[in-house]
Amino acid sequence: MQPSRSSASDQYRPDRYLRHYNFEVRVDWRTSDTAFAQDASFTVSTPLA
Repeated sequence: MQPSRSSASDQYRPDRYLRHYNFEVRVDWRTSDTAFAQDASFTVSTPLA
């Protein structure tokens, strides 16, 4: 009998060993004839010392 995916994820919790940094970047650039907007978000995970 194989363990369910949920129980396996409960046993392995990478959040206990990683520190997460969430970055959200918004670029809004406007000129007389151009409008540009871009949203970007990303997460950086580093091991806990």
